[in-house]
Amino acid sequence: MTEAGLKFSSKDGEVAEMMIRGIKVGLIALSFGPAPRSIVRPWEALAEIESLAKNHDLLLVSIHGGREGRSAQHVEDAPEYFLGEPRGHLVKFARAAIDKGAALVIGHGPHVPRAMELYRDRLIAYSLGNFCTYKGMSIIDESGYAPLLVVNLAKNGKFLGGKIHSFRQFPPGGPRFDKNAKASHLIKALSLEDFPESSPLLTSGGEVLPSHGKKTKEMEGDDAGD
Repeated sequence: MTEAGLKFSSKDGEVAEMMIRGIKVGLIALSFGPAPRSIVRPWEALAEIESLAKNHDLLLVSIHGGREGRSAQHVEDAPEYFLGEPRGHLVKFARAAIDKGAALVIGHGPHVPRAMELYRDRLIAYSLGNFCTYKGMSIIDESGYAPLLVVNLAKNGKFLGGKIHSFRQFPPGGPRFDKNAKASHLIKALSLEDFPESSPLLTSGGEVLPSHGKKTKEMEGDDAGD
């Protein structure tokens, strides 16, 4: 990846760093399992997040964790397990990461889309599922939903808005644009169910706005055709 000019982060200690319009952006990738960078040993990962946040204008956190599969679409505010293996307490960890200075938290371990919430004016997307899976993974129904999230952040990390572009995967794999926007509709429904007080405002057109779930419910009458 280095030879190809790609930025990446891994357990080996890399931080993907970019300078965008004079703003220093960093991305750190975390997972479950043994240290380093394990959400199962959160005190170590959070200490690194706090240190990196001091040296970046925007620190983005990517997390591979949580239960897996179509039965794992709902976020649990509790430790999660898969096949007996601890997969982290994602809600607690994601919020703590923001407390330590993270500007955005993106999850992807469950292999299906999950809810989003706003915490201290920062966005947490608990899972964006899989975007491009060629083989070896199920792409049936929700497992094949492939949301592409675009976000706009202030220099201090505050979430200003964004949009979910919906794609789907079909055998043998690879994303195709979904005119029915099933991914964004699913994330909207899950967000209202799992975080009714803190979900962002998600519109029928896929916009993600920095307002909360109660307001979204008030507007649902406008989306009766969803």
